[in-house]
Amino acid sequence: MRFAERVHIESIPRHVAGAIYEAHHSYMDDVPRTNLVHHGLCYQDQLLGAITWRYPLIRSLEYDETRFEGDEIVKAARICIGVDFPNLASAALARSIERFVRRHGRGRGVRLLLTLVRADFDGSMIKALRNKGWHCVGKTGPGQAGIRPDKQIREQPKAVSLRGLS
Repeated sequence: MRFAERVHIESIPRHVAGAIYEAHHSYMDDVPRTNLVHHGLCYQDQLLGAITWRYPLIRSLEYDETRFEGDEIVKAARICIGVDFPNLASAALARSIERFVRRHGRGRGVRLLLTLVRADFDGSMIKALRNKGWHCVGKTGPGQAGIRPDKQIREQPKAVSLRGLS
């Protein structure tokens, strides 16, 4: 059995995702109520991380000469792995994408997926996204989020990746 086949995704409640983020993502200590779904990342029946899907805080976006409205775009907003485990994040994200699209995406009118990965994480995660049909469309610059509290993670440039749904 291939490694990726041993990784599975379970829907988890907001408070469980929050506990994972609090323990392993201390720079983001809140879990906004605007999230659509939280996925638990499991390997050999052990919960090792979480991914949260939500609408991004944007009105619209142009991609491949098509304009997408904010409610047609969903973001993999947090990808948090609680252990140092090579390839777990990329395998889990691939499974989470499949599950999200199958169970939530099409019924909500989602046409575009978005994620941001730290630009210095240019190894397996970026490759895994590319292999699943994602396209890196640029990088964000460092900067804080206006009216929200300053967070250290916002000082890191991020690679912006998009994937259209057909």
